[in-house]
Amino acid sequence: MTGVPRSAHLDNAAFIAALSALAPADLLRLRKKSGFRAMGTGMEGDDLLNEAVQRTLEDNGRNCPADVPVAVYLDNAMRSIADGEREKYARQRPGGDGHDENSPVGKLADGNPSPADAALDRIELQRVVDRIQEIFADDPQAQAVVIGDMEGWSPDEIREMEPMDDKQYATARKRVRRALEREFGGRDRT
Repeated sequence: MTGVPRSAHLDNAAFIAALSALAPADLLRLRKKSGFRAMGTGMEGDDLLNEAVQRTLEDNGRNCPADVPVAVYLDNAMRSIADGEREKYARQRPGGDGHDENSPVGKLADGNPSPADAALDRIELQRVVDRIQEIFADDPQAQAVVIGDMEGWSPDEIREMEPMDDKQYATARKRVRRALEREFGGRDRT
């Protein structure tokens, strides 16, 4: 990395110590964010999180800045890795259904979206995911509601992820609904 002295980054021992010091709730949030970030990459969420840690521990790998919390660094590393994997995944997808379009099978090809359309959909999905994360960056209760809803969790499971009572949960759910309606309410949902 150019422009930033190596001493401004955590060495492997300091990174491992900081990672080990993360609270269970922070680790749970990272695991849930990894599942969220892995969408459209062809990877599982845990694999994405492990990849971020592994790349940090490699010689000449990623560097965790000393002034950035490890959970924030790992989330950003997962975002970067996922973006790269999505691009690679889109390039690896073959065009068409693999048959000559003039063959009897090729003439009966299904109407699934083209790889280009699927890639554009994944890019748009990532933009929406990134925007949702920006909206709720400073609101862990709202983040828990969003992640829990995406995962199909019950309210009790969401409150377990981010400790809150019934009133706090209802208030967080309203904040999420209102923020999403403000941000995305005008979009065509066909």
